[in-house]
Amino acid sequence: MASSTSSRWSLLASLIKNFKKALTDIGWDKYYHAKLKKHCLFFEGKTDVLNLEAIARKLKHPVTGKIEEANTNLVDGNLPGDAFIKFNAIKSIEPDLKGLCIFDKLNRNTNTDDPIPVLQWKKRELENYFCNNIVLKRWAFSKSNTLETSINNYINIMDKCIQDLTPPIYLNNPNDEWWNNEKPGDWAETIFREFSLRTHQPIVKRKGNFHELVDFIKLNEIDPEIKEKLDAILNS
Repeated sequence: MASSTSSRWSLLASLIKNFKKALTDIGWDKYYHAKLKKHCLFFEGKTDVLNLEAIARKLKHPVTGKIEEANTNLVDGNLPGDAFIKFNAIKSIEPDLKGLCIFDKLNRNTNTDDPIPVLQWKKRELENYFCNNIVLKRWAFSKSNTLETSINNYINIMDKCIQDLTPPIYLNNPNDEWWNNEKPGDWAETIFREFSLRTHQPIVKRKGNFHELVDFIKLNEIDPEIKEKLDAILNS
């Protein structure tokens, strides 16, 4: 009897220790959401969540509205190991927990030992799939009616900013690997900063609201890879 009681107390102590570790590693709020949602989604930053939600809405994908409401966790630096630590801490007390990582391009092979799937973009980051000169020009056209300037003048300013700040070898070839391997978010922020200077207005776009640019991509321009990632989130 004494041995049985001791064993139960030992098990209880272990559960309490794991519970405290989970709270230390991820915080009470994240533990609560994990317990409630039964899953954890890991992204590099908030912009990934906003961009994916905007594209899901554009596609009318079944996951629309569910990404921002999901139990999302942000992992600086796209480090799978950090995501695994957080996931394992919760799973130690929530055995039925599921998880999924969607990170920037990691040049990392799939590892069957990973506690949860790690998906990565084939291009450098999600912005590579919709931040380009064509989309920026469409945005300029849409905003031309809101300012005291002609449509042509407004578009010309954007076009000149793009030409002045983009190497011609890349601008003249939309299939150049530069559009896949560089960080278009940084490039677009530079374009918008210069555009704002030339139109004498506050900076009109930063990376944090680039999800608004999704309105200016056409359905047939959305890479099938994005739908694959949305499907994975839906099934996670």
